[in-house]
Formats: sequence, C-alpha cells, structure tokens
Amino acid sequence: MHTDIIIPHFGRFYRVRSCIFLCKVLIFCTLHVAGQKPAGVGSGGNIPQEKLNQLKNNQYGTTQENETGLDSTVYKYFFIDDIYKVIENADSLADMNFLRQYGLSKNGQYANTGNFGSAVQNLIFQPEIKYGFNTGYTQYHYYHIRPENFKFYEQNRPISDLYFSQMGGQDNIYVGSDFSRNFTNGLSFSLNYRRISQKGFYNSQDTKSTSLGLGLRYQSPKDRYNAILLFTHNANAESHSGGIKYDSLLSLEFKRNIPVILESAATRQQERSFSDRKSVV
Repeated sequence: MHTDIIIPHFGRFYRVRSCIFLCKVLIFCTLHVAGQKPAGVGSGGNIPQEKLNQLKNNQYGTTQENETGLDSTVYKYFFIDDIYKVIENADSLADMNFLRQYGLSKNGQYANTGNFGSAVQNLIFQPEIKYGFNTGYTQYHYYHIRPENFKFYEQNRPISDLYFSQMGGQDNIYVGSDFSRNFTNGLSFSLNYRRISQKGFYNSQDTKSTSLGLGLRYQSPKDRYNAILLFTHNANAESHSGGIKYDSLLSLEFKRNIPVILESAATRQQERSFSDRKSVV
C-alpha cells in the first residue's frame, strides 16, 4: 500500500517506510535461503580438499610449493636462425636492453638525419645476412622487426612485456610490446611490436615508424619436428627539411621558429614479409 499511495506532504515518509519494509523482507528471505543451504554447497560439496587444491592450481597455473617460493615463470626466447639456441631472461626487471636498443652506438657507429626514427647509415661497413627478397633500401632496417631478429618465446604461462619512453615532450614517444602464449597440441603464438613517433625540434623533421611481427609455432611432443610461420610488417614515414635557411638563427630557443628549405618533402617506405621454417631432428 505504501508504494502505491503517495501523499504530497508525506510522500517521503511513505517511501522511507516502504524501503524499511522491503529491506526487512529481503533480510528475512536471505536468512531463510541460507538456512536451507545444504552443507558443502559452494565450497566443493563432497570434493576432497586435495582435489580442490589441484583445481585451483590448474586454474592459476601455480602449485602450492611455489606460491611462497621462487618464481617458476619460464621466460625464454630464440631466433629463427637457430631455434635450439634458447636465451633465458632470469629477471625481466634487470633486462634494460630496451633503453639502449636503438642507441646509435650499438654494434657499430651509425649516423642519422637528426631525429630518432629517421634514415640511418652505418659508418663502418658490416656484412649483414638478410633472409628472403631484399630491395636494397635499407636505410630504415635499423628499426625494423625482421625474421632474423623476431623473438619467439618459450613460456609456461602467458607473458607480456610492455615499455614506453617519452623524450623531449609529449610528441616524441617510443612504445614497444611483446606477447606470447601457448595453446593446446603444441601450438604457441608470439607477437613483437614497436612504434616510434617523433616530432623533432625543427620544422619538417617528424618521423613515424611502425613494426609488427606475428609468429606461430608448432612443436611436436618430443620436439622432433618444428614448424614456424612468421609475418612481419614495417612502415616508415619521414619528413625532410633540407636544412635550415639561416644558420644565424640557430641561437633561437624555439627551433620551430627557424624556417627550413623544404616544407612538404616526405618519404614513406613499407615492407611486408611472410616466412616459414621447418626442422626435423
């Protein structure tokens, strides 16, 4: 009756009484239902405690022994040129390679056109083995995910590695991510991703680089047969300024105010590749 009849001056009073009455009914019903609940329902019933622990361990991929002990996560990877040479990361927090991954002094001396993500030239000749078809335009290969540097992961549970770096302002970012997980019947999946977006300090100096690698692996139960299917995609875009017009303006604090020779020149390069590899031992 209280929920149907609302008197203007006492409407709130009736609504409060209605809410109190409804709460009493709900509490009574809850207690009544709980009183009729059979013992063991919702906590395993007649399932032995040992079986419950086993189900819990299988769900979360852990065991009671390692819940309070050392980390049992397997975090390993290999490259396609030698799938039996497995590299182990004992501690991902101690792996700081991503901070110096694109330093131009890594594995030689390099020079670029003034901005991270721009065309790179090796100052010291180093022969490099490349898989598959090669166009010869290698000025952006320094940033690419290619079959020879793609990481295939071996792990006992899904893993992900994400990092982000910001340099010289919000418009200059570098993002990377790796992901891997296992499936049934010996299948596993790995993903490598890199993204560079740099505005630079001068006009017409922006660069963008996107690299993506997807790998699918089949491994026989006794590791006698391995089959790998790999897809890579790399896209690079770079603006070219041609240099500044007046070197007398180099002392300006805001480099964007310095006029450049070229204002609409740009380069875009895109490569995609499919690779497969099989091995039998």
